[in-house]
Amino acid sequence: MDTRFEIRQILLKYPDQRKKVTHFLKNNGLKLEEVEYYAGIFRVEDDEIVGGGGFYGNVLKCIALNPDIRNEQLGTSLVSHLISTAFYKGYTSVKLFTSPKNQKGFEAMGFKLLASSPDAVLMENGGGILNWYHDLLKNPRQGRVGIIVINANPFTFGHLFLVEQAAKQVDTLFVMVVKEDVSEFSFDDRYDMIYDALGKMPNVTVIDSNGYIISKSTFPTYFLKEETDATATQIALDLDLFVRHVVPALNIEVRFVGSEPSDSLTRRYNEAMKQVLPRFGVEVVEIERLRKNGSPISASNVRKALDHADLLAAIALTPYTTWPYLLSNLATKALLQELNTTPKPGLVDCHDSGAHQDMDYEKMHRSIMALHPSFTTFCLDGFQQCLPSIELVRMVGQEAEHNMLYATGGVNTHKGAVFSMGLTLVAAAHFCFKYVYRLGAYGSFLEKEQREKIISECIAEMARKLPAPTGTHGAEVQGKYKIGGALANAQSGYVQLFADWLPFYRSLHGELYANHKLLLHIMSSIDDTNVFYRHNAETAAWLKQEAAAILQDFSIEKMESLNKTCIERHISPGGSADMLALTILMKSICG
Repeated sequence: MDTRFEIRQILLKYPDQRKKVTHFLKNNGLKLEEVEYYAGIFRVEDDEIVGGGGFYGNVLKCIALNPDIRNEQLGTSLVSHLISTAFYKGYTSVKLFTSPKNQKGFEAMGFKLLASSPDAVLMENGGGILNWYHDLLKNPRQGRVGIIVINANPFTFGHLFLVEQAAKQVDTLFVMVVKEDVSEFSFDDRYDMIYDALGKMPNVTVIDSNGYIISKSTFPTYFLKEETDATATQIALDLDLFVRHVVPALNIEVRFVGSEPSDSLTRRYNEAMKQVLPRFGVEVVEIERLRKNGSPISASNVRKALDHADLLAAIALTPYTTWPYLLSNLATKALLQELNTTPKPGLVDCHDSGAHQDMDYEKMHRSIMALHPSFTTFCLDGFQQCLPSIELVRMVGQEAEHNMLYATGGVNTHKGAVFSMGLTLVAAAHFCFKYVYRLGAYGSFLEKEQREKIISECIAEMARKLPAPTGTHGAEVQGKYKIGGALANAQSGYVQLFADWLPFYRSLHGELYANHKLLLHIMSSIDDTNVFYRHNAETAAWLKQEAAAILQDFSIEKMESLNKTCIERHISPGGSADMLALTILMKSICG
């Protein structure tokens, strides 16, 4: 590269650096978009930015060069730098959007055309699309071949109806799952719940989009559910990519879509398909959406039900194969709610790390995300006629702890939550199987108190099969202070949670600081072994009294003051935090 210039990373988290890049891009007719890495070309003599580019995921973005250096081949050096950096971060191929007039220039750098439109082209460096094409060719098919492309966030009766109706009209039906992790349910969960629901249908094959069709790369506004000036171009590119690569690889003759009465962006995409695909020999068949009580069944309504802690409403819109994934979603949400409750006394939250030196918000968040797959496994294991063996439950718990420690660099962030959530999820999933799936009695003959009693007894049954802990902090505290610990609470079926904390939480419905008040209520009534172990009985009694006093005359300022005191005294009521998350989860399950 020309020695008058150098390429180096620009850290956009610093406001002055971000301002410089924003100003540079504006001068070149661009806006700064979300990027995870950005590099600039600097003129050595005055350290001015004369070029720059970055990437988010495997998509290059915000690439620009000042007009006075565009003939100096610096663009090639910048793109090569971005490609190598992206490769180092694990992206084996990268994509970019550019003007059609720049296509030949990027082809000279090794990029290949993925899709084109009058206003933009989508290109890729690396062999990703070719590898995917060959993978698609391996799928057996016969006769008339159709396809459905779905996100299924999550999979509902509406999706199932669409597939069933489409499968009647073709000999082979491919259900292509959008491969992205920008939805509330991860790709792995969405793929598995779809496969679980459709795996036994004889002419249906579930495949994934490999990040090409309706991806954040090709169609970012789809996931934002907003229409911009770029939407028409993104739709055109997505459909062109589908025609160029998917149609010939799978011999697609018909693409099925569900009618879209409410989402204007999806409706616009469906209309574009009807205009474009028949020109390439692909029929577009629109199937009327399945309705319940006069309204179309939609994944967004399922998500709304989960957001409002209404598992009953979510279950009513989904096949039973989706239910374990709904439960694990609620568990992850409960832990995130606990983490995001701010301020909390001595605990990690959005503002500080509490009394912890080895934990922070980002580490706790990574831990929760690492635990989620194990939460799903707990639910799948529990969703059976008989409870799984306690050895199997322990094995899943050990795997969860391993994933947690890997994500946190060896820090025990959620071991207590793994124990309590694991037993509870198995019990809740088992209840859903026996009393909802098998008997269809979730909302009819079983009252809320009966549902709680069944789940509580199920937790206790499993916990009583576990041996008493030895050599643990909890065991030491129980022996020294003669108090119950995590196992004793579980062996009781979390009687205190169902008899006290859950009714109290329900009484706070709609209040702004409900989670704060619930935490204080738990702290004032629980023997928190974390506090006993790190301090003594006198400190534990003091903390109970402080929590009760603040609860009687609550203010957020008093919570902040208690947090400051706990930080100074290195007090962290971690057991109370676990029970806060568990109570939130139980409210979501039982209503």
